[in-house]
Amino acid sequence: MQNVIEIDGSAGGGQILRAALALSAGTGRAFRITKIRSRRPRPGLMRQHLTAVKAAAMICSAETEGAEFGSSELIFRPGPVRPGHYEFEIGSGGSTVLVMQAAVPGLMRALRQGGKASLTVTGGTVCPMAPPFAFLKETLEPHLQALGWPVRFSLVRHGFYQNGGGILRMEAEGPFEPVPLCLESRGPVLRADAEVLNVGLPQQIADREVKVILRELAGRCSTGQGPKVITDAGAPGTANAVLIRLRTTAQTYVFSETGSPTVSAETVAKKAASDALVFLSRSAPVPSRLADQLLVPMALSAGGRFLTTRPSAHTRSCAEVVGRFLDKTVMFEESDAGWLITVPAFGEE
Repeated sequence: MQNVIEIDGSAGGGQILRAALALSAGTGRAFRITKIRSRRPRPGLMRQHLTAVKAAAMICSAETEGAEFGSSELIFRPGPVRPGHYEFEIGSGGSTVLVMQAAVPGLMRALRQGGKASLTVTGGTVCPMAPPFAFLKETLEPHLQALGWPVRFSLVRHGFYQNGGGILRMEAEGPFEPVPLCLESRGPVLRADAEVLNVGLPQQIADREVKVILRELAGRCSTGQGPKVITDAGAPGTANAVLIRLRTTAQTYVFSETGSPTVSAETVAKKAASDALVFLSRSAPVPSRLADQLLVPMALSAGGRFLTTRPSAHTRSCAEVVGRFLDKTVMFEESDAGWLITVPAFGEE
């Protein structure tokens, strides 16, 4: 097909699809993705991914082929992005945060000359294999605002995996001027706080996670109280997650891991703590899980560069998709301080 970008979706999960949807809406370039999530236990488009496709398609009046449950192939032909007020329901406990990832960048590009937009997604707000709302609000939102984006996220109510029913909202108003993001150093971590979400589950699960957090962080949690345990988040069902916040003068970095019936409490807590400790051990200002979230917004804004820890497979696959849509290369340079990632900008920026 002429003028249609071809993408192999087997190299990763839904991240490749969401990046392609956002970039397609933002650049106006059509794409065809095959072998969608082919290496996952349940390949193809699941409810969460279909909602992301529908959200991205709605904001730019896109024509789609293959937008069906379980589909392994999708063709997406975007039209002009239109500011407005949009609402979408996943229909399950799939991640509302990840749906936002597919739709918000295109909407923001449409607001540069003015207008208002909002996006409301109903589904899960605490989900396995997805960032929690706290990461979106406390870590990602300030970085998007540093790009010039006038974006605000809010949690209307929690919704847990399987049950769903959580509501997440984005609001923005233009005009605005994109700014390159340049992050090559950070100040010292002044404080560390930990939080355990343990809703509808035995207290011993939270107790075991608190014990691991205290051991792994070895006194880095804020003095006096230790990890905070939340047993009621105002939503039905059960949920377990560990969140660790590292605070500098300028930023709050949220590291998290969501529990599941097949993973021990100790493993959940240790994974969250391990990610935080990797970040603490280096001076890079961008942790690994934030790096892949910044690539698409930067590419659709004014580009820039940032220093991060070792790039994840998600970051590298996302960078490849960015390069396909921009016809420019995202550069990775390793140094003693970490990895410097340089992101080009689309069009004239």
